[in-house]
Amino acid sequence: MRRKSLIGSGVVSMFLSVSSLFAVMNWVQVTDSADWGARRNLTAITFDSALWVIGGGGAGATNYNDVWYSTDGATWTSATDSADWTKRRSHSSVVFDEKIWVIGGGAGATYYNDVWYSPDGATWACATDSAEWGERSGHTSVVFNDTIWVIGGSGTGTGVIYRDAWYSLDGVTWTCATDSAGWAARSGHTSLVCNGKIWVIGGKGAGIGNNFNDVWYSTDGVIWTCATDSAEWAARSGHTSVVYGGGMWVIGGSGASGKVYNEAWYSTDGITWICATDSAEVLARATHASDTLDGKIWAIGGRDSSYVLYNDVWRSGIIGTEEIADFGVRNAELKILKNKICLSVPNTMEAGIKLYDLCGRMKEVIYTGTLSKGNYTFTPDIRKSGIYFVRLTSGTFEATKKITVIK
Repeated sequence: MRRKSLIGSGVVSMFLSVSSLFAVMNWVQVTDSADWGARRNLTAITFDSALWVIGGGGAGATNYNDVWYSTDGATWTSATDSADWTKRRSHSSVVFDEKIWVIGGGAGATYYNDVWYSPDGATWACATDSAEWGERSGHTSVVFNDTIWVIGGSGTGTGVIYRDAWYSLDGVTWTCATDSAGWAARSGHTSLVCNGKIWVIGGKGAGIGNNFNDVWYSTDGVIWTCATDSAEWAARSGHTSVVYGGGMWVIGGSGASGKVYNEAWYSTDGITWICATDSAEVLARATHASDTLDGKIWAIGGRDSSYVLYNDVWRSGIIGTEEIADFGVRNAELKILKNKICLSVPNTMEAGIKLYDLCGRMKEVIYTGTLSKGNYTFTPDIRKSGIYFVRLTSGTFEATKKITVIK
């Protein structure tokens, strides 16, 4: 597989093991200073073959009602710097009926239960300024069975947190599916639709540090089933979630004592979660936004543990196994035989061979230097059972193979 040289960009590698397959995931910084101001509690959606950034909170009490879009994550165009809806943060956004929707949110102590839509991000119309569900922020929204859903969130007043789910066919009239879902009342959670179900993931309840690491699902929004009450990732809120590569992802977020995580986790069933990385600098953030476009996950804006705000954009994508194998056809053949690294080199090449664990941490530099034409065998220093990955690099080429060690 041939990859472009990334000069001046941050690149973080992640390894993902799913059943018998594995893939490589690279995070690339597209820009460290997007045209829209640094912010948190924004929303991001994919619409009309572009990424959109909508509203959010800036430094202090600053809030935005601007809308921006980009086809590549690097160059951003303003659809409007002053939408008809009030400046806000912690709202939700979806794409429904070929329109962008902005739902609820807050500014300071003022929360909203209005619903707005736009066919182009520039012109907005109010579907309702007083939806049946109470004023709230920190809720989530998804589109499921051709309806818009509003799930959970915090309301006006101290300790007002919801455990309800509402749906609408048109954004105007809303029906309560349940006001007492099986999961605890929460805000700052994520929701997504995967495998014909609505999922609720993590979040925080009333009180300081009352974060969750549970995962729930429902086929109708009324009856909820707990996939796990204690996922492998630590309890958190302000994370993001997307559906990608056949499963669900949890990215970043904040947890106990204000810790901000630089992790990405993956699950195909909501029960068992695999750590794709626990040390990617790009992910050390919370209250950011994420979505998928062009076969990649995007991480946008947010804050760090000191509440320093970002207006950067990162993207990540899985490199398919066919592309990885192509490296062997054109350059060198990399194989794993009985936990030994076997390398066939057709021509003299500069090479680097490194060993990584399942969380993407480098464990050993096996070789770096010049290799002449010939066959080579390397024995990695693996002292514990587990799944490891060997990465061969040569210029702009890469190849990765998995090693499963049982001791």
